[in-house]
Amino acid sequence: MLTEQLATGSPFIVLGLDRDPSRVLATRNRLLAAGRYGAAGADRWNGHRLPIVNDFANLIVVQQPAQASNDEFMRALTPNGILLVHQDGQWQKTV
Repeated sequence: MLTEQLATGSPFIVLGLDRDPSRVLATRNRLLAAGRYGAAGADRWNGHRLPIVNDFANLIVVQQPAQASNDEFMRALTPNGILLVHQDGQWQKTV
């Protein structure tokens, strides 16, 4: 749901990543039904290495604790990019 919410009315390309293939498929179907697929997408990942190049993302939002290290998330962020991690009921921001 967060992927669709971030994609609604956003000028940014949004990519939702999940380890569960059934949730990836459900997200893709919701994006298609809403006419947002293309501006937003969903893909499966292994929980360790993000499937994006270095310095690519302006914002990374992590809803569920991941096995990936903060270094991996920072690798994918542009300079001054923002990492938001939801942990223990609170959002933690790293720039």
